[in-house]
Amino acid sequence: DALLELAPRTPRWVIDRAAAMRDLESRSARREYLFAHSDSKDSDLLNAIAEELRHEGRTLETAARLLRKSIRLRPQSAFALHVLADLEATRHGDPAATLELYRFASRLDPFDEHFAQAYFDFARLLGRGEEALAWLVQRVEEARGRSALPARTLYAVCCDTGAPERGLATLLDCAEKRSDDAALALVIAGAHLDLG
Repeated sequence: DALLELAPRTPRWVIDRAAAMRDLESRSARREYLFAHSDSKDSDLLNAIAEELRHEGRTLETAARLLRKSIRLRPQSAFALHVLADLEATRHGDPAATLELYRFASRLDPFDEHFAQAYFDFARLLGRGEEALAWLVQRVEEARGRSALPARTLYAVCCDTGAPERGLATLLDCAEKRSDDAALALVIAGAHLDLG
């Protein structure tokens, strides 16, 4: 509070105070505090406000408006695009437009596994799973030896779609390039156990 007295509109401090309010005050007090800052031109603050508001039906439209404003301020914000996609999916918005939001978010931040998984899940729901699956395979190839996370995401998708052997093959291929990755070795061990 002392820092906010010096500069009451500093976005990072407003976000931090709202986070502290989570344990100290009611949800409505926190929401009211954040909403008082909804005229901000800081995309991170707008995202934080929208994230708070998007969980109640009566504030969905306000959350969507704040996310769109955030995206206008920072078009490359994968987080804002992803949250807006989640919100539109919840509101049963235009499915094709919602899929595009998920797709853009997953491509703007290609190393966020949650964004990649959400894009695949929504694409599959719309009958466009093969298109999203091809992109997940491409992510694994692009990651090469740098990260096993895309391979782990692809493995999970393969298991969900009834092709665990294909997923295991991806993990084993990745392990050849990442022989010192203990977490990947554990995932592979678990996959072998699951497959019998």
